[in-house]
Amino acid sequence: MPTIEQLRQRLLPRFPDMVQVDDAIIRIVRKAGDRPFSVNYIDVSAQLPSTAEALDEYQDRVLGRYYFEGKKSLQWSNYLYFVIDQQIPRKAREIIESDRKYARKFVVTEPELESALTPPRYQIAEGIIDASVLQTWTNLLADANLDQAVLNDESIPRRLELIEAAYGQRALQRPAARSIRPQSKLPFLTKLELRTFREFPLQRIFDLGTVTLVCGANGTGKTSLFEAIELLYCGRNKRNPASDNQYSIKATFSDGNTENASQHQSAATFRDRNLAWYGQSEVRTNNLYQSFSRFNFLDTDAAVGLAEAKDNFEEDLSKLLVGPEASKTWREIERTADKLNDKIKELDAIRNQVNLELASIQRQLAQTSTAGQESSAVFASLTEAVSRTGWTLSEEDSDAQAKQLVEALSELEALLSGVLSFVWLESPITLSRLLEFQETAGTQCADSERHIKELQRASEAERLQKQSIKRIEQQLIDAQSLSQCIEANIGTRIAERERLENLLSSYRIILAGYQREPIAQQAKSHLARSVADFNEAATALRVVADQSFAEAKSGYTRFAELRDQSTNLLQQLRAIALRF
Repeated sequence: MPTIEQLRQRLLPRFPDMVQVDDAIIRIVRKAGDRPFSVNYIDVSAQLPSTAEALDEYQDRVLGRYYFEGKKSLQWSNYLYFVIDQQIPRKAREIIESDRKYARKFVVTEPELESALTPPRYQIAEGIIDASVLQTWTNLLADANLDQAVLNDESIPRRLELIEAAYGQRALQRPAARSIRPQSKLPFLTKLELRTFREFPLQRIFDLGTVTLVCGANGTGKTSLFEAIELLYCGRNKRNPASDNQYSIKATFSDGNTENASQHQSAATFRDRNLAWYGQSEVRTNNLYQSFSRFNFLDTDAAVGLAEAKDNFEEDLSKLLVGPEASKTWREIERTADKLNDKIKELDAIRNQVNLELASIQRQLAQTSTAGQESSAVFASLTEAVSRTGWTLSEEDSDAQAKQLVEALSELEALLSGVLSFVWLESPITLSRLLEFQETAGTQCADSERHIKELQRASEAERLQKQSIKRIEQQLIDAQSLSQCIEANIGTRIAERERLENLLSSYRIILAGYQREPIAQQAKSHLARSVADFNEAATALRVVADQSFAEAKSGYTRFAELRDQSTNLLQQLRAIALRF
């Protein structure tokens, strides 16, 4: 990787206005003549920003201070190159090259940097003209046997079936597009005269240069001028190919020759031109305007729509450059490729499963290679055991005898397994053994009956014990309730209740004798007193009476409460007494 000094010496002759921005960064302005068209920053420090935040800080520091210098159009033509001498992780490259702030960014090697800073040299191809873009795509798909899957209006599942059917087969042999050498190359158009053509444009003669800018208000005939050029070359307009309007157009070319175009021109002229330009041969009609509109003629309305496009700029531009059919073909290829990728992922899973099964089979095959030796040893041992039992195995029919032996051994193995699974009881097979068995069985039956009776008695005793336990538990609950009553001093409360009842009776007697008449009689007996003295005495009596009434009322309230409590306690005592 070059140092900053080596880079300066290499680029200074080509870019004398070069500026060193940092210890390892150079800024150059590329120009076409005296007109700048791009600003390039070159970083040879080999230290790349590792995060998006670090990249933002780097751009603010390096690019920010120069960003608004020069014309505004240069702000869209800033480029930043990070020069490296070895491969870097893909993620680090994506962080840098996917960022669009300030400038387009690239991570390049030294040769790639030289190629980026070297102006391209264009050369106009002479002679052979290849087929159209659409024809090229069609041929490529046909060579891969994928034209039916991509170009037809089939569903995605059907396309996948066609691709799977074509996989592994030899591509169809189709003739390649013919390379046509044009009979005569048309020179550059320098002048156009509209003799008989629409009302607009009002100007009827136009001088054309290498690059001609046509501007004007809406409805002044800009599109009509371009369509007149389209009629000159194609004989029809893409926008209205079936029109039979009269027209007469005279064209002057750079070699001094002229050409008069009108509606009476032969279709063969345009068919030959279509074949010479695009490699497409037409037999009965003139379809040159279709190819011309796709690859040579950019409609102004489409150009305005392209300028206003924001989200699909690249797609719209590709439609203008290669035509809607080629764009549609490309979209169909992308859709098919996406579905193929999904299908490949599914098949990858199946392939991995098959690989696992294949590895398992290979392990089993490896194990069977040693099984032959073991089976030979087993067969030798079996032959020896058979000979000991008196059986014979002849070599003439060893397979059949071995099969018969295996079947017999298998049957014996099954019988042996069944025998081993049985629980055999000792059986009396003699008279003495039978008598002994009878005596033993009788004793065991008597013991069993005795044990059964004992078990029944134990069960009955257990049932009685459970009932006794339940009664004791209930008595325990009642005792706990009685204990609570004793703790509550129920006897004292009963005596207090009787006292309060007596007191209540006395209060009733007092209250029953309480009348207003005695106060009136006392008032009569003291008429001689002054009104003030009488009022004071009456007030004092009233206060005493009110206090007595309040005390009696309070006592009665307490008495009612105690009576209710005593009633509840008596009911509880009755319930406890009934239980015992």
